Amino acid sequence: MDEGAANDDLLDQARGGDPVALQAVLSREGGFLKAQIGAELGRCGVGSSSEVDDVLQEVWLRVARGLSRFEPRGEGSWPAWLKTISVNAARSHAERIHRGGRLLPAVAEGSSGHWSAPLLDDLLADSSTPSRILAAQELESELEVAIAGLPDKRRQAVQLRYLQGLSIQQGADRMNCSAGQFRGYLQRGLEDLRASPHLRKFLS
Repeated sequence: MDEGAANDDLLDQARGGDPVALQAVLSREGGFLKAQIGAELGRCGVGSSSEVDDVLQEVWLRVARGLSRFEPRGEGSWPAWLKTISVNAARSHAERIHRGGRLLPAVAEGSSGHWSAPLLDDLLADSSTPSRILAAQELESELEVAIAGLPDKRRQAVQLRYLQGLSIQQGADRMNCSAGQFRGYLQRGLEDLRASPHLRKFLS
């Protein structure tokens, strides 16, 4: 996985709308995407290779749809964006499989089945209608772009807390910092997301 997105000519061509470059980028990142999807499906109790392939198709579509809006911000932003899309798609797929039975713990904590519900509940602390915003289909891809654009530590804190559903202490342990530091990274990350132009129309 080449993390040098800022110096990736093939990625630049794909972002500019070159379909051949897009296909080459998707092919190049296929192994990384499948690994992320397989790991998340495993955590959700869904483990067959056919399910991984199904989710991979969805991830390719999401990447293609959102790539023109992706802006490289440091070496880690490209793999972080791909991982965010993969995890989100895998969770949504697992939720569809489990629907009708017990919801997955990470999903059940939110105000709806959408993976981003807990994050939006915090971003929209002064709103009484987060469910209406969750209904917007484009919201998930815009969140992925906005999260990928966060500074490294803030991005990691948001992902650990909301995408992986870790507690403050668990997130702090993962980042090798104190709970207070983790809360600081998380709070600043949320502030950045509230100010993000990608989310402005959803949060206004």
